[in-house]
Amino acid sequence: MEPLAAGNFLTLSSFVLSGFFGFLLLLEISENFWVAIFAGLYLSLLPGRWVHFYHALSLARIQWLILYLFFLLKLLRQPEKTHWFWGVSVALALVILNDFYY
Repeated sequence: MEPLAAGNFLTLSSFVLSGFFGFLLLLEISENFWVAIFAGLYLSLLPGRWVHFYHALSLARIQWLILYLFFLLKLLRQPEKTHWFWGVSVALALVILNDFYY
C-alpha cells in the first residue's frame, strides 16, 4: 500500500473507530443503548474533528484516547480482572504512539 493511501485509510478509519469506541464508553457509563448510539455518532462526526482533519491530522485521530478511557473505566469498576489492565496499557501505548499532544 502506498504511504498516501495508508495515511488516508488510517485517518478515515479513525472516524469510524472513534464512533464505535465512543459507543462502548457511553454504553458502559449510561447503560442506555440509544444514548450510546447517539454519542457514538456524535463523536464520529464531531465538527472540531473535521477542522483537525484538514490542518493537523494527528489531532483528528482520537480513537485511541476514547479506547483508553473505556478500558480505564472498566479497570476502575472491576480491578480484580487483570485483562482490563492490559487493555489500559495497550491503549495508553497507542495514544502515546499516535501523538504526544494527548
